[in-house]
Amino acid sequence: MTKSEDRILKESRNIWHRCFPNDPEVFLDLYFSRVFKAGNTLLLQNDKGETAAHVQFLPYELNWQGLRLPAGYISGACTIPEERNKGLMKNLMQRALRKMYERGDFFSFLIPAEPGLYDFYRRKSGFETAFYKQTVSGVEEVCKNGEDIPAGAWDDFIRRAEKQRIPGGILHNTAQLQAVAEDLNLAGGGIVRYPEDSPEVSAICWYRTNDGVLYIPDIYGPNHMRRQLIDKLMMKLQCHLLQATLPASPERREPKGMLRLLRIPEIMRIYAAGNQKFDRQFILRDEQIPENNGVYTVRNRLLTFEPQTSEQDFTKEVLTPEQLTEIIFAETPLFMSMMLE
Repeated sequence: MTKSEDRILKESRNIWHRCFPNDPEVFLDLYFSRVFKAGNTLLLQNDKGETAAHVQFLPYELNWQGLRLPAGYISGACTIPEERNKGLMKNLMQRALRKMYERGDFFSFLIPAEPGLYDFYRRKSGFETAFYKQTVSGVEEVCKNGEDIPAGAWDDFIRRAEKQRIPGGILHNTAQLQAVAEDLNLAGGGIVRYPEDSPEVSAICWYRTNDGVLYIPDIYGPNHMRRQLIDKLMMKLQCHLLQATLPASPERREPKGMLRLLRIPEIMRIYAAGNQKFDRQFILRDEQIPENNGVYTVRNRLLTFEPQTSEQDFTKEVLTPEQLTEIIFAETPLFMSMMLE
């Protein structure tokens, strides 16, 4: 690590301490040794020259329309208390979006730390809610929509399970899965798999416990194997209540995270090719990424994109990135789990 990278790490950890004082040292040790990369980090100084705002944009992949597309995860976005409401985070997010765009990411995504931030990220940076979940409390509900996934090593198995989910969601690589597993271990949880002693698994359950409640942030595998894993955990850990997070259903949909479209012409070409009924012409206005501005015409699964000059055309519908996100994903919400939040 260079001196510059070491400085960025120390400043990032210090501001994380100030903004998230409840995060334990063991979590910070894990995050800054296994996840943090100086090249994926932006810091902003105040007038006094001290670090006042911080954001990381971690590389992930999004499974969508049958493709694995690069996406940047906004992590640790924070401003020290005395510098908030001065536009620092808007400035830093603008720079982060540009960095991710230049890196080739198609999307950016984040998990707001509190409900009030959904509106902030929508207004200031063009994000919109696209990730949803449902929370269930019965074993029958967890074990009614299982899936058959080819057996394999635990990390390969999970990646296949994630890619198999329709309409799509966040994909993890092995290093990211290992970091999540370590984080769960720190919280007294972990992973159980079926069969238990085989190098190749056919079902996996992530879990943690608190006050007699078994929390399952994700589970993969056929229904009968899911039930065996849950029953085993409930008995072993002496839990009397269950709470599991699953992909959203039409009846149950809770906000989980937000999405920002970065490379909109490329995204619309993919979307048009897979949606025969989508027939639309609109102007897109993107304040953060002007390369997206222009006239979009979708006809017969093909996109025609005309980069637009400053002239206005009042005969066409005008959309912003967040409005387009709502149109694309309103009926097909994405899912994400096992993120270091």
